[in-house]
Amino acid sequence: MRRIAIAKWASLADREPMFALVGNVELVVVRFDDDIAVLSGRCLRNSSLLVDGRIDGRTLRSGDNGGAYRLDSGIDEYDADVRLNKFSAWLDAGDVVVDGEEFDRWSEANPQTYNRDRFVGIFTQPYGVDAESMLQRESGRAARGNNVARPSTWTDVQLLPSQLSPFPLDPHAPVGTDVTIGPLAAEPLRLEVPVLIAPPDSNALTGEAQAALALGVADVGGGICSANHGALASERCIGEAFEPLNDDALAAADTASAWLFTATRTTVSRSSAWPSRQHLHDAIKQIRERTNRIPVGIRLAAQRIEADIDAALELGIDYLIIDTTGTTVPAVSPALALIRARAHLDRSARSAVTLIVQGGLRSAMDFTKALALGADAVAISSAAVSAVAPQVAPTVPFNIGVEPETVSGYMPLNIEQGAQQLGQFLARAVAAMQTNARSCGRHHVAELNRDDLVAFDRSIAELAGIVYGGSGGRR
Repeated sequence: MRRIAIAKWASLADREPMFALVGNVELVVVRFDDDIAVLSGRCLRNSSLLVDGRIDGRTLRSGDNGGAYRLDSGIDEYDADVRLNKFSAWLDAGDVVVDGEEFDRWSEANPQTYNRDRFVGIFTQPYGVDAESMLQRESGRAARGNNVARPSTWTDVQLLPSQLSPFPLDPHAPVGTDVTIGPLAAEPLRLEVPVLIAPPDSNALTGEAQAALALGVADVGGGICSANHGALASERCIGEAFEPLNDDALAAADTASAWLFTATRTTVSRSSAWPSRQHLHDAIKQIRERTNRIPVGIRLAAQRIEADIDAALELGIDYLIIDTTGTTVPAVSPALALIRARAHLDRSARSAVTLIVQGGLRSAMDFTKALALGADAVAISSAAVSAVAPQVAPTVPFNIGVEPETVSGYMPLNIEQGAQQLGQFLARAVAAMQTNARSCGRHHVAELNRDDLVAFDRSIAELAGIVYGGSGGRR
């Protein structure tokens, strides 16, 4: 036996996961009541670090459609055939101790493939995700009556290219992509492309990652929602400067917005900043008085969409961001949320209020569909972060630089390389959007509309006012 101390018992908070490393084996260490659990540290479903999970009683739950592992055995509650390795551990003179020889044997049977000498090497997929096995496991969960969480998608509707009416454009015909945010403001924000980056909260990204996102989107003429970390000099910024009301931030920002949605995985609630709607009204009034120029907007979760939009319009906003990523009402899909928001703005005779949608947007086709459904622009998050650091596992795109001192092997992001990668992704996405517009006979991406879409779900077709692709093909 080779004794290795991995933690001090007194330093472990009850039911608070702690990261540990023995050799190249990552561990999650959990003290629960008077017991200790030392488990292999990666979710077997999505490869995320379990130290970022949460404890529910005697179960360790991983986010991002991950597993739920029993602390006493490591068995996944969704599938008894899936099990984390549970290592022997005991207390010795106040230390949590493991046997190094046990780790040697386990490592030999389960080689660890992380490259800790490269940026975010710890976030690569170490197990080689087997899509077929994952599908079988998820099907088994559904067959047993367990809920199977699915990510937001835009597959409810499909693009409908034209042939004769209207006639498609020449493949090389110019197609416009510019957009104006807050056209009624004294100094509206004009962007060359209708794409904004909405990164996670500043606590979830390093300064290098923030800079790469800003520089990458600036290369194509887009914008970035800077959240609470402020604007970088090189970026076109939707500087969300409400909290605090900072004069310097306001002077540098192109717009200002408030965050009202609650309980997302990547951002803290901002609703506590205003005890009432009147306080929010006063904050917006202060912004107007201090700048008298920039557009002022609000960011809402896709919850009580129509009622919240009415309240936002009463505040005199210039633009509106509908965020479907943090909604506590998961039954509302991104496409349906956008349809409802666009319809309500039109009914309210406030079509000049810029409508931006965020959530589940991962590809140029998603962006195209969003514009055709009535969005003036799209805001993307995980797709942009993954472009900046493609080594990151798609299921954990926001772990770049999270408390790097707690993770062995952290290395800074190469800002220039990350910005170049994002710029290439966005440039290709915009080019694909232009191609989609040409195929529908549109000279500007803003001309895309519901005539360019089809739905194969009758209820969605009726709600959206688009062609139904089933029998009859009529609205």
